[in-house]
Amino acid sequence: MFLLLEDRKDKERAQRKLEAAFKGIYQTEKQLNLGWMGNNRASDVHTNGQMWYRHELFLDGKVDRWLNWFGYLNSTNGAHITVEVNVPTDNNSQTVSGFFARDPASGRVLLMHDGGLRGGRKGVGKSAYLAWSTHELMEVADSGGNIRAGIIVASLDSRSFQTEIERFVGSVRAFKDAVQDGLLNTEAFRKREREFRKYKREFSGRKRGSRAAEIDYISRHGDIVDALKAWRELTLEHGEEVTNTGYIDLVVIGPRSDVREIFEVKTGCTRGHIYTAIGQLMVHKITTPCAQSIVIPAGDDLPDGLEGALKRLGIRTVRFQLKKKSVEILGYSHQKA
Repeated sequence: MFLLLEDRKDKERAQRKLEAAFKGIYQTEKQLNLGWMGNNRASDVHTNGQMWYRHELFLDGKVDRWLNWFGYLNSTNGAHITVEVNVPTDNNSQTVSGFFARDPASGRVLLMHDGGLRGGRKGVGKSAYLAWSTHELMEVADSGGNIRAGIIVASLDSRSFQTEIERFVGSVRAFKDAVQDGLLNTEAFRKREREFRKYKREFSGRKRGSRAAEIDYISRHGDIVDALKAWRELTLEHGEEVTNTGYIDLVVIGPRSDVREIFEVKTGCTRGHIYTAIGQLMVHKITTPCAQSIVIPAGDDLPDGLEGALKRLGIRTVRFQLKKKSVEILGYSHQKA
């Protein structure tokens, strides 16, 4: 999970870094007539001869923002804005599609976009673009625990910065071309878009404070494993013992060193958490039969279809609840399949 840049100074540094990166790779300056908000105006851009970039600080007294516009040159000095990745200066209003985030693992700053597109044409929109594209939605949390979904446009520190930016802008252009040519006006694509909207609700359904709760789970991971160990030891059979490995959080070993049950603790119930846990359990299930259990927070619902999938795979779920000075293991949510 990434962290939203909220402080204006942090965002301003990121914006300046973005502008400097483009001045380094798009070294030709050109003036184009760009249409924006119903008007055409002469605008200075940086270009590599094919694609262009323009930045500007826009103050309207409502949502002040840095404008980051991208497009392609044509045979005249006129041009269309392919995509805007504008970033609010003093807040992170979701009426503006762009934002900066930081990857806490690497420290890298990322330019991100929520997928919301404008094009003045029926069929050009957020859910349609995200359903059509191959972009992966990433979770970004603010300091209040609110979760926002977005796609990575580019890492400002990446050696492949130019490639990442141009791939994103190119995908938006290809999408708009597909809409214009009527290629998405099919029942198959409409079904795909409906499925995406259902998937997207899983992001918007994340509770306020879920990021703060996840940090608590991470910081108390050892407490959770200790409580799980004590709980499982209550029902050990003769000769069994409980241990762990560097790859699995808890393992029940039989008297002949056979692995009888494995547990994997996760800090949330998103598809990403559950898919990762399933993969870990499958990889490290080294004996048969071997019971498998995913340990997840109480109170969080599993995404649609996953409870049934876990049952079919024979994977049980165990719920835990953090208390101020202890962890309570609530037991198996369902029995062995």
